[in-house]
Amino acid sequence: LGYAESIETNSSLPEEVQQKASLIKCQGIRLRNLVNDLNLMTRLEDIGKVNRQELFQPVIFCRELMASFLNNEIPDSFSVEFYLDKSLASIKLQGDKHLLQRAIHNLLYNCIKHNPDGCKIHFSASRGLDHVLFIVSDNGKGMVTDEISLLKIRSQYLTGSELFHDKQHGFGLYIVQQIVKMHAGKIHFKKNLLGGLDAIMHLPI
Repeated sequence: LGYAESIETNSSLPEEVQQKASLIKCQGIRLRNLVNDLNLMTRLEDIGKVNRQELFQPVIFCRELMASFLNNEIPDSFSVEFYLDKSLASIKLQGDKHLLQRAIHNLLYNCIKHNPDGCKIHFSASRGLDHVLFIVSDNGKGMVTDEISLLKIRSQYLTGSELFHDKQHGFGLYIVQQIVKMHAGKIHFKKNLLGGLDAIMHLPI
């Protein structure tokens, strides 16, 4: 990746060479992220429970999460809305804060990855009777019913089925499901009225 970036930004080289270096860098990043996801998935399956337990405030958790997400140079074709229920200030959640932030990051970046032409992204956190409700939604192209159904099947992430061959939908979402399950929470996905995807996560207070 380092060499590819050096070639990509070297103005003394032909433009065609720089473009090829850019492609190599993009593929390298994709492979690095895939390896990271595979390592994380293996670790999650090995431990099966949350080892790093800590109490944290969902308000601070969400603000840190969104600050990190917005600082990562989101393309101009995407707009982001953020809603935080003020009543969350009086409660705390327990678990691995970093894993949970990784889960929501996956959901947010999923909106960008699968909507190359841009879309509106909405993230909200609100309080229920005994849980905190996190919702990540967009008005992009969404997923078909068969894709949403396959999110519950473990084997499809590693078999390269035709349905997921090009879209690569689901692998990051499988990791999200594993993290939520470890925290005794629930998550489900559905197509929204705008045609995009809603990811609805419940975490116990």
